Amino acid sequence: EDPKKTYDLVKQVIGGITKASMTRLLKEITTIKRSSFTTIGAYTTRMETLRRMLKKTGVDLNDNALMGLTLNGLEDVYPAKYERWVATM
Repeated sequence: EDPKKTYDLVKQVIGGITKASMTRLLKEITTIKRSSFTTIGAYTTRMETLRRMLKKTGVDLNDNALMGLTLNGLEDVYPAKYERWVATM
């Protein structure tokens, strides 16, 4: 068996998993809602976890991007505060 073919196959499979994971993670982090969690702590923990997982796939969200996404997820529970928070960003 040709080691180069094996290497290429492994690289292709891992690359496919990473792309699929990245797509799934991006979908979750852009649609996640605070109302899906029992506490705000659980919500923010999930946001940070998603950020770390995305970084492993090559997507590195800066603090401003994460803040914007986090605030978007808070709008459903805190609509009035959301408007103030966004205005001060």
